[in-house]
Formats: sequence, C-alpha cells, structure tokens
Amino acid sequence: MNTKLRFTQIIAPLITVHLEKNLKGTVTDKDFTADNRQEIGYSRDFDSQDGYYRKVSLLQPINRKQNLLIGLSSSFQKLIIFHSEAPKNSEYKAIWLGLEGKSSNDLYNRKRFTIKFENDIRLSRYTAIGTWTLRDDLKQPNSFKHYTFLGELESAVNLLFNLHRNISTGAGCQLTLQKSLKGEDILFFSNGDIASTQLNGVNGRRFMCFFLLNIKL
Repeated sequence: MNTKLRFTQIIAPLITVHLEKNLKGTVTDKDFTADNRQEIGYSRDFDSQDGYYRKVSLLQPINRKQNLLIGLSSSFQKLIIFHSEAPKNSEYKAIWLGLEGKSSNDLYNRKRFTIKFENDIRLSRYTAIGTWTLRDDLKQPNSFKHYTFLGELESAVNLLFNLHRNISTGAGCQLTLQKSLKGEDILFFSNGDIASTQLNGVNGRRFMCFFLLNIKL
C-alpha cells in the first residue's frame, strides 16, 4: 500500500508498506572447510514453506516531477525451516535498516489506466538471529547472529486502475536482487562458549506478484 501525503508543494512524503507471505521456498545449509566459500564440506536443502516479509519506507520527492525520491526504509523477514528428523523446526529472523532511493516513471498513462515502472536502490545495515535445532551443541533458541551491510535493487511493473481522483488500485510484479559485504557470524554454544567467524554473504533473489492500493491525502 502506498500513501502519499501533501503538506506543502515541496513537503509531500510517500509512505509505502509491503506485506508478503511465503508460499514455497528452499533453504540451503552449507559448511565450507576453507575461507571465501571454498571446499564445501556439507550441503543440504530444507523446505521453507512458511514465513513472511514486511517492509516500511518513508520517502520524500527531490525533483519537481516528484518521480525521484529518497528516504529511509526498514524490513523484517522471518523464515521457518522444516526438519522431518527433529521435534522442532528451525527459524531465521532478520531486520535491515537503511537508506532508499526510488525512481518512478509512467510507461502508459490515460484517464483510468496507468502502467508504471519503478526502480529502488537500498543500502542497509543487516542483523539476523537464528535458531538451528539440528545441532545439540548450539544454544536453543538463538543459536547464532549475523551482521553485515546489504545492498538491494528492486524493479517493478505496476498496473493501476484509477477508482477516484485520489485512489487507485491494481497489481504488479517485482524482482529483488540482494548482495551483501562480508560480515560477522557469531555462534552461541550450549556450554556458554561464543565463537566469531566470517559471514561470507547474504545474497538473494526474490520474485513476487502483488495487489496495490494507492491513496493520496
């Protein structure tokens, strides 16, 4: 949902809220015996068919056409990882906060129908905490934490139908690419020991289709 507020001709922030529900997914657990993701010692895929993603952005236009915006954004994601051989499932919760820049352009615009193309770039501080139930030597819950800096590119095509001068609805599709710097992976053991290792990266690709509601106030 997009809500555009207009206080003055210059101050007109855009508040965007994204809510997603995971329908199907796969989590790959890999252990490497050498640095920089070299020499795989263990690799296994797990189902991750439950979880959700939330994003909130507050952006301010910076040009006269108001199609270039900058501001702040926050995301939260929770993944449930299913284990057939364990009594409890594992989970991974991540939050990232940072700066966002958006461009929005009309590919087609008529009185009742609009096609928009949008690009977003985000630079964020990424923090995550996970519970891994397959390892008895790790603390339960909160087995490990991840820290890094994350970059994202989001590209979307939106189809909008104008219901009213200030209200439109429609649907769209979006592709998101994520890539991070190397970071820190902190392990918490059940005996109280703590170990810090290199986090090789938080990289991802997500494709989604969604419904839209735009409101101008």
